[in-house]
Amino acid sequence: MIKKITAVAIAAVLGVTLGACSSGSDTPSTNNNTGSNTGNNTGNNTGNNTGNNTENPGNPDNPGAIVGGIPGGGGDGPAADTKAGTYIGTFGGAEGVYVIDNENRLAGLAIDAAEAAQSLFGSVGAEGTFTGDLRQYLHQESRPEGAGGSFGAVATLVAPLSIDVTIVNGQTVESTAASPTAVALRGATGTLAVANAASVAGSWSGEHSFCTDGPNNTLVDCQTLTTSLTFNGTNVTGSTVFTNTEGETFNTLIGGGITEFGEASIIEFTWGDASGYRGVVFFNPTGDGRLVFVGERAGAEANPTISAVMTRN
Repeated sequence: MIKKITAVAIAAVLGVTLGACSSGSDTPSTNNNTGSNTGNNTGNNTGNNTGNNTENPGNPDNPGAIVGGIPGGGGDGPAADTKAGTYIGTFGGAEGVYVIDNENRLAGLAIDAAEAAQSLFGSVGAEGTFTGDLRQYLHQESRPEGAGGSFGAVATLVAPLSIDVTIVNGQTVESTAASPTAVALRGATGTLAVANAASVAGSWSGEHSFCTDGPNNTLVDCQTLTTSLTFNGTNVTGSTVFTNTEGETFNTLIGGGITEFGEASIIEFTWGDASGYRGVVFFNPTGDGRLVFVGERAGAEANPTISAVMTRN
C-alpha cells in the first residue's frame, strides 16, 4: 500500500510543529496524498530538532508533563435504543472496528493486509440516515515490511471520506448505493473479542520501524518508534519512545482512561503535553490477539492522531 514513512511520524515524537497534510480531492484514501510528504524529507526532519528545545516533550531531560490532569475512564456505556455501540465491517476496504458513542461520534480503524491502516472520525448525526464526511487518516506500515509488526503511530490527514448511509440502531450502518467506498458495518456483539478493563489488563507494546529510501532500492537511516500502554482497571499509562539512527531515545508520556463500550472501549488520553485525544481500543478482528488503539485530537494542526497495534508483554 504505502511504501514510505511520512516526516510527521518523527516530528510527533520530537515535538516538531507540522501542520497536517490534506487534499482537495473528493476521492477516498489515495496513496498519492501521502507520498508527497515522504521520502528523503524523513531524515531531514530528525536530528536537528532533538535536544535543542527545552519545551520539546521528546527531549529526554523533559519527557513531557501531563497538562490539565489525566483524563479518567469508567464513563457510561452505550445508551439503550440508540445507534451507540461497537460495529465491525468495512468502508470499502479492509475490515475494521468502529464505535459510535453516546454523542453520535464515530471513531475507528482498519488494518489492511500490508499492515498499513486507515482511521476515520466524525459525527454521524442523531437520525436514522446520514449524508456527510468523515475525517480520514492513513497510517503507514513498518519498513522493512513487517519488521516491527505495527503501523505508524501518527498519520496523514487525506481527503474526507464522503458517505451516505442508513443506520439501524446497534445493528447495521450501510451505504444507500454501491460504490468503491460503500459502507457495510454490523453490530459487533458475538463476533469480536471484547476489549474491556478485564481483558486488556496488563502491559502491551508495538514497535514501528521506518527508513529512508537509499540507492539501488535499499533502505537507510532506519529508526524505530515503540508505543507502550499499561491498563490498570480503567486507568491507562504509557509512552512512545523514538530511537534515532544514533541510538538516542526520546520518550513522550501517555496518560488517560477507558470507558467500556460494548465489544470495544473508548479511550481518552494526553500525549506529552497535548491533551484532548479521544478514540477507541479493540482487539484485532482477525482474531490474532493483538490489541489496537487509535485516538484523535480533533482540530489539532500538528500530530492530530496517535495509534498502534500491540502485543501483550
